[in-house]
Amino acid sequence: MRRAASAACIALFALLLPLSSGAGGAQPPAAPAIQFGLLQQPGWSTLGSDVPIRLLLSNAPPGLEVRATIHQHVGSRIAFERTLTGGRLGTVLDSAQVPVGLLPQAPAGGRVFTMHLADPDNQLPGRLSVPLPEGQGAAVYPVEFELRDPDSGNRVASFVTYLAGVAPHTPQPIGSRLAVAWIWRIATPPAMRPSGAVTDTFSAAVSPGGRLDTIARSLLSARNVPVTLAPGPETMQAWATFASAHRAALPGLDAIRATARSHEVMTAPFVPIDGPSLEAAGLGDASSHELSQGNQVLDDVLDTQADAHVTSASPLDSAYLARLSTALVDHIVTDPSAFTAGSQDQFTPARPFELQTGGSSFTAGQTDPGLEALLTSGTGTDALRAERFLSALSVVALEQPNLARGVVVSGPLEWNPTAGVLSAVLTGLRGNPLLAPASLDTFFDVPVAKSNGQPETRDLAPINPAAAPVRANDYVSARRQLDGLESTLPAGSPIAANGERALLSSLSSSNTRAQADAQLAAISASVRAVASGIHAPTTRTVTLTSKSAKIPVSLQNNTAVPLTVLVSIDSAKLQFPSGSEKVVRLPPGRNLTQQFTVKARASGTFPLHISIATADGAVRLQQARYTVRSTFVSGVGLFLTIGAALFLAAWWITHWRKSRRRATPALAT
Repeated sequence: MRRAASAACIALFALLLPLSSGAGGAQPPAAPAIQFGLLQQPGWSTLGSDVPIRLLLSNAPPGLEVRATIHQHVGSRIAFERTLTGGRLGTVLDSAQVPVGLLPQAPAGGRVFTMHLADPDNQLPGRLSVPLPEGQGAAVYPVEFELRDPDSGNRVASFVTYLAGVAPHTPQPIGSRLAVAWIWRIATPPAMRPSGAVTDTFSAAVSPGGRLDTIARSLLSARNVPVTLAPGPETMQAWATFASAHRAALPGLDAIRATARSHEVMTAPFVPIDGPSLEAAGLGDASSHELSQGNQVLDDVLDTQADAHVTSASPLDSAYLARLSTALVDHIVTDPSAFTAGSQDQFTPARPFELQTGGSSFTAGQTDPGLEALLTSGTGTDALRAERFLSALSVVALEQPNLARGVVVSGPLEWNPTAGVLSAVLTGLRGNPLLAPASLDTFFDVPVAKSNGQPETRDLAPINPAAAPVRANDYVSARRQLDGLESTLPAGSPIAANGERALLSSLSSSNTRAQADAQLAAISASVRAVASGIHAPTTRTVTLTSKSAKIPVSLQNNTAVPLTVLVSIDSAKLQFPSGSEKVVRLPPGRNLTQQFTVKARASGTFPLHISIATADGAVRLQQARYTVRSTFVSGVGLFLTIGAALFLAAWWITHWRKSRRRATPALAT
């Protein structure tokens, strides 16, 4: 009766409150929203022990209670996934409830709900009964946490987590722990603009609290947990450059360097590329250059040798796989959509397999998008997302607990995890009796899957390559210009380095055609800038008074660096006994005159063409046109001239005499 009366009073008060508030004209402040969720939970628990669950619990009226309900274990991956939304949780095994006011405060925040688990072999009163499946040493149980009104039974808030329970007094609850190869992607789309400045997005990502900084600093907690690093070479190069001027970005880079010394590092192209599209566009050699430069950059920036034998390249086709094979790649791990379907069974694919294509053989493994989604797109608190991920892995481990198996989990290019998720997963993997964190090398040590007693062999799924981000002719032209620049500028020139980075970045699969063209245009702009710094008289008149002479060519280097150029001259009326080309080193800010020895073929006035090109002769930088006036007459020419004059004189005298003889008779008459 008292509860009924109390409920009636509360209802009447709720009806009258809006009326009284309206009469006064002022609305009371809205009550703060109740928060209820998971803050911390062990990655696994021993049955018969006390399991502390730290809860986010704020703004809850003291009359409410927290109830934990343990459901029947999930026996398959499909059954697990059905429970994620709170439905189809299965039979209730046991439950416990505690008033909110009696939950102790946790030093780290929140309140602690302790689940007192019973030993399956010693069911004591007051402890939660969690029986293990017949013949198994572990199981995963959905646990529904509810914030409830004990009087009405109404649910205020709820979430579903999981209990990975293992048998007590059992050092090894399953025959073989599941190898978990976790790839940490540390990359962005091209981080540097054609000008050499970093993008705002990249600057934010590597600054304290940014996306990449968060991933990098979390690696400090992974030093004793094998993970595989997949750093983007262009990202690492840009990070090193940025950190040299912005010291706040250095701790994240140092964390990656420290971890790389003790963990596997995957090699990668300088920027993410679409290998099949480049092969189809005739730019296969460019993709090889991307791979070699990416490997070199990682070695330089991280001061460690990347593993060039394994790649997570995507997409794939036979032509690109052949290219990877020549780069010594023999292990492939990528999205399952890249391969044809494997043997069908009720278990999660959790073994490597053979990949045969184009005469090349690879050992391959597929990532698990379903597991990755629990980390990258799951809902709930960081702790809940981590617990669901760990529990899903445990379910996979228990599918075939006595067989050596392994999975690979990765993430998208712009992976954006929180520090809380990373910390919780690393903690849950450390010492886990069901899961064995592993490098990719260890994953590939797992025996390959078999079909009909033979190693399972799969093929690549057919694809239609996308259009390349650049036109092949434009790329080849930019490559030629860059090679010319590198031959002209001093070794280590930042202009050449920026050009090389722009050329490599132009092939990024994240580029639009306009972005790729802008990268290539930056190389042409650098060529023009160097060319404009070289001054040569465009017109000049040179007089030759002898058969052999020297023609001076004056050059002014107005740049701040020494330049090496190829100067060549050409004229149809001149010979060049010492050659018509010279490689000339131009000191910065100075004028230099180079003499060319010439021999005149004839006298008269004629043009002399002068070209200043890059040292390799591939790119013309400047040109000039001199006028040559030759007053020298050769011996043969003089002989011919005198002979012609004598012939003309003899003809004239003879003509004159004949004219006089014809005129004499007429005078006599």
